[in-house]
Parts: sequence; C-alpha cells; structure tokens
Amino acid sequence: MECYVHPGTAAVGACVACGHFVCDVCRVNIKGKITCKDCLERGETSGAWDSPPAIGGAKQFRRSSRDKMIGGVAAGVANYFDVDATTVRVVWALCALLAGVGVLAYIILWAVIPLEDEF
Repeated sequence: MECYVHPGTAAVGACVACGHFVCDVCRVNIKGKITCKDCLERGETSGAWDSPPAIGGAKQFRRSSRDKMIGGVAAGVANYFDVDATTVRVVWALCALLAGVGVLAYIILWAVIPLEDEF
C-alpha cells in the first residue's frame, strides 16, 4: 500500500476518519489511532476513537519506538490493549518489585517482540 499524499512511500496505516492510507510523515496518532493531517485540520477525528482499519489483517504486537523509556515494551503493550502507557508501566513496576516476574517478563518480551519500525 502507498501513501495517498506521497506516492511511492509505503503506508503505515489508514486514517480512521477518511480511510486514506498514510505514511509516517502524514499520520497523526490520537490515543494510538491513526488520523491523517488533512482530517485533523478539518476536525474530522471522530473515527480516531474507534478501531482503525488494519493493513494486512489483524492487529500486530510491536514494541514502541516513539514512546519508550527503556525498550518500548510497556508502551507496545499499552498500544496493543489500547490503555495508557503509564498505567502499564506502574503495573509492571509493581510486578517487578513484589514478585520479581516483571523484570524477567520485560527482558523476554524485549528480546522477542520486534520494534514497530522493523517490519
């Protein structure tokens, strides 16, 4: 799929308001949903609160390259389950402090989950 504004550039998603495929330059994230800059300027962001159309099928689990503090795992989990990244980080920290499994799980997920730009 190609970006509708930049032909020849690979699209990373579709705008939830108008359905146009957009690249990294053209997209705007609203609560983890993709909206194109044109729709944002027109105020057409109502679809940004619904599920966006996926490219190539089901939602993919990826580490975040933009909202990361260590390896992007917590932000990736938050994006996948559509929750706030701070909430996931706090729960993860509690698991790490109380049971120690949080650290091990984080390291394993960091090793096996690809970064969102690596596909």
